Amino acid sequence: DTDAADYFMPPVSVAEEDLTEYSKLNGDISTYVDEMQVKFITGVEPLDNFDAYLATLEQMGVQRLIELQQAALDEFNAR
Repeated sequence: DTDAADYFMPPVSVAEEDLTEYSKLNGDISTYVDEMQVKFITGVEPLDNFDAYLATLEQMGVQRLIELQQAALDEFNAR
């Protein structure tokens, strides 16, 4: 028996001062991931380009997005 809460991020809120940056990063990165996921699955984009895909995510600021999400989760867990 598994608990879904063990596998999903809880409903956390990004700090007000980070919200604009978070929204921009999350929107751009989510759109890119969704588009590339379909391309990889359908074969439009060869899997040989996966490293380039990861590099693009890095250039788009995925590490900063993760930092903002982690800060929000840390704040949530501190309650």
